[in-house]
Amino acid sequence: SDGITPLNEYCSAYAGGGNGFGDQMKNWFPASKSADAALLPALETANARADDLVRNNAIAHGGVQMHMDNVVGSLFRPSYRLNYKLLGMEEKSARDFMKEAECAFIEYAESPFCYIDAERKRTFTMLVRAIAAAHCHHGEGMAASEWINRPGALFKTAIKLVSPKRVSNPNGKMSNNRLRGGVAVDRHNCALGYWVKEDAYNEYGALDSYGGKWKYVSRESKWGRTKFIHVFEP
Repeated sequence: SDGITPLNEYCSAYAGGGNGFGDQMKNWFPASKSADAALLPALETANARADDLVRNNAIAHGGVQMHMDNVVGSLFRPSYRLNYKLLGMEEKSARDFMKEAECAFIEYAESPFCYIDAERKRTFTMLVRAIAAAHCHHGEGMAASEWINRPGALFKTAIKLVSPKRVSNPNGKMSNNRLRGGVAVDRHNCALGYWVKEDAYNEYGALDSYGGKWKYVSRESKWGRTKFIHVFEP
């Protein structure tokens, strides 16, 4: 106590607008901003620092690896539960269908030919692990849903991973009420689509945010099929 302020004020509930104990917060006057206004101006630098840390620091890299192992594991299996009563199906028929659907998905998703990956480098489990890793150190993970006809593939749906660093406002345009960090939104702040930089890096290997070409990817098709996947915590 300073001998002046009553003890009951020192022991009272937290006062966020006060000076704090010993005037620690006397000169702390942060601006009142929305999350986008606070994060977007420094997002590129923050992501670059996170990437550098995960690449070069064993503890950070191990933390991300442990996160993937704990959240995803070695095989990401579907757990399909059909609301058969709503569809007017018998329970036995519904169970048989669910088993067939899960088997077909595993056959396609975990195929060694990697048909589910647009780049044909990863199985579905590997894709989920990559999204989990991106969410761990970028705070978000992104992917595009493609429709690719490939001989031998059971289905045509394929997932294309998208680095969050490639989603940005085209030509360095300033963010506004309808465009925030490369995400087009409506008046309810619902995402409508994403601007993805196609040639993300310049000739020196650095991320180029002002030149090149951007591709607009809608969140959904006209008939409701998901075209862009954005994993984040609102």
